[in-house]
Amino acid sequence: MALPLLLPLLAVGPASAAEPAPLPLPLGSVRSVHPGDTLTVTAASGQAVNGDTINSPVLQKAGRMRMTAPRLTAAVTIACDARPGTYPLTLTSAGAARPAEHAAPWAHVRVE
Repeated sequence: MALPLLLPLLAVGPASAAEPAPLPLPLGSVRSVHPGDTLTVTAASGQAVNGDTINSPVLQKAGRMRMTAPRLTAAVTIACDARPGTYPLTLTSAGAARPAEHAAPWAHVRVE
């Protein structure tokens, strides 16, 4: 008698589905994203150094580059309240005295 009641629950699958892998964001790229998407900024040796920061007004918070040999990576998340448009992401040197003056363009995201 209880089996027919459980069948709909079994068809749904596990309660916690795996989250999608972060989207890669290499130097010079333009990527379409949605609010809440997580991106992985990737840099080869020489493009960034450990501790550099990825900034943008569209991010929940800045991301810090960390060495994951042989690359540097930073995970960043598009803010849930991000409005549609194209936004630059900038790489700021860890040693910059005034980061805003030393920011370099890294990539662009297009929020849809």
